[in-house]
Amino acid sequence: MSYLKVEVALSLNTSENFSYELKGDVSSVYKGMRVIVPVWNRLASGWIINTESEYKGKVKPVLGVVEDEYIPDEKYLRFITEISDTFMISAGKLLDSSLSPAMRSKGGLFCGSEEGDFQVFRKSVNELTKLGCGSTLKLFYKKKGLEENRQSESTPGKSEIPITSGKSIYLNNYRKDHYNKIWSREKSWGRTPIIVLPNNLSMERYEHELNDLQIYNSNVKAGTREKLWTMARSGESLFIGGGESVLFLPVSNPGTVIIEKPGSFFYGRNIASGIDLRKAARIKSRIMGVDLIEGSNSLTSYHYFSRDFFKIDDKRTDSDESISVKKLDPGIKIPPEQVIESIIKHFIKGERILVIVSRKGSKKFLFCPECKALYKCPSCGGSASISSNAEIICPSCSFSTSDVTECSKCGSGFKVIEDLSVNSLKKRLAEKAGSQYLFSFESEKKVNVSNLERPDSSEKSIVILTPSEAGSIPEQAFDHAVIIKPESFFDLNNYNGGEQMYLFVRGLREVLIPNGKVDVYSVFHFHYSLKKINEEKQFLDRELKYRELFQLPPYFEVFYLKLSDRSLRGLGKKMRDVLCDFSDFFSIKRSYLISRSRIRGFYQGSIQIHSERGKLSDSGINKVNGIKIKGINN
Repeated sequence: MSYLKVEVALSLNTSENFSYELKGDVSSVYKGMRVIVPVWNRLASGWIINTESEYKGKVKPVLGVVEDEYIPDEKYLRFITEISDTFMISAGKLLDSSLSPAMRSKGGLFCGSEEGDFQVFRKSVNELTKLGCGSTLKLFYKKKGLEENRQSESTPGKSEIPITSGKSIYLNNYRKDHYNKIWSREKSWGRTPIIVLPNNLSMERYEHELNDLQIYNSNVKAGTREKLWTMARSGESLFIGGGESVLFLPVSNPGTVIIEKPGSFFYGRNIASGIDLRKAARIKSRIMGVDLIEGSNSLTSYHYFSRDFFKIDDKRTDSDESISVKKLDPGIKIPPEQVIESIIKHFIKGERILVIVSRKGSKKFLFCPECKALYKCPSCGGSASISSNAEIICPSCSFSTSDVTECSKCGSGFKVIEDLSVNSLKKRLAEKAGSQYLFSFESEKKVNVSNLERPDSSEKSIVILTPSEAGSIPEQAFDHAVIIKPESFFDLNNYNGGEQMYLFVRGLREVLIPNGKVDVYSVFHFHYSLKKINEEKQFLDRELKYRELFQLPPYFEVFYLKLSDRSLRGLGKKMRDVLCDFSDFFSIKRSYLISRSRIRGFYQGSIQIHSERGKLSDSGINKVNGIKIKGINN
């Protein structure tokens, strides 16, 4: 009997690889094959990362090897390995992302026996060991519709395709024609370009605007994703858009990688895996040896820092004063009257107007018309709001009361007001413009991008949206845009909060007609990101000086180490050990206790570290048990 010791990347939350032993016929074992192995007393899936292991100790056996035509090639495995090292994520979990929907189901993995085929994950470790009689089992996928798909796969022959591996930034407010030209070129070469999009809400817009674009993400039906997966593997030329799913789609004929709106704050939201899609896409284009195009209407600090490595194709034709920043007085809760008047002024001219505010629903407050002031919490002095059951509650100190009728200073009766939101703004504008001209996305209805397109008649209207909804707006859909309090969209205490506000405001130029204007009403009108909103170079110079001074991206990488222990003493020791053992590898900026009470049975602490780019894995801290590492987005 032949034996082979291999390294396996488990599909679990560990970035370490483990050694297992194959028994039986090992002549057809390759890197990238999927396996089933024991982990303690349970079954786990994994992938063979290396067919040679240097570990000399005793190891557990591989219980089964999945025999399937899909085996990731060497380039794809290099891409996965680098993503795993960069983001401290299990290579096995990343490789699971490359599977088709049918192959991901544990119920679809079978093994043959004399009694008939059986589902692998319905058996225990001991049962599978006995069934194999000391030899590694051969496993296969069995699910309705899967076998026909496998039969349609074929490895495409090599063709004379021009070698391209350039990096470029395409700066323009209107980019769809450029992307359509890229797709036409790639299609003629028989390649499959991908476009990485910021969030799911914006994908309908791009599917609507880009020729032949196929969306591949979790919102698409499993049957459609199965079909696209098979087409991508068979070598058919496709134009595919999405997020993480698209990045890990194992395309057999990869083409240009496009990152749309690389500065969008949506890339840092709702990504459970912790992967920065922009950085992952850059890694993929480099390893696959294909073009990288980052499309935006403004340079980001990363682009400006790396401008020697990018070809910058600037097609912008904006005037230098296309965005106006106007002062708002602090403390105003209700929709500001000066904003209402400005919107109505443009509406009377017959324009289509886009208005962006931070949220849909309103909070209600008590307001004294005589003192021109809100009711303040008597305990802490904060603004107390009215709850749904008519109680007055302070969110800061949990004070609550239902016994407030008049102002304690002047004795006047209070008036109930609603603060700034989509709902309160619609009410105010309806009084002057008429409700038939006001539109917003209702939460219970699916967003329909086509409803926002400019009609042939250019009928005047006012569309009020939140920042997350603004990403679904087609190009050149409005004459004028109004942003109210953009500082409420972002946490300006974050290291890149100012840049996020700057890029979001400038980004609205692409939904306006040429020569359209943007009005920004802000309490933070003095903030450098707004003061230099029409001066790109000055803003980026200022931003990068700040980043370099405080050792922030793109000069350094910032990570948070999360440590836990069942006792405070044990947690303190772990945190001291990190400070002592790794202080030579990176700069430790902050170390603190997350909570003095147990969270799910554990005390938790956090350490903020700043490392030179790509140096964190050299320290070996990712191999220390009990430490979870999370990097902030660049």
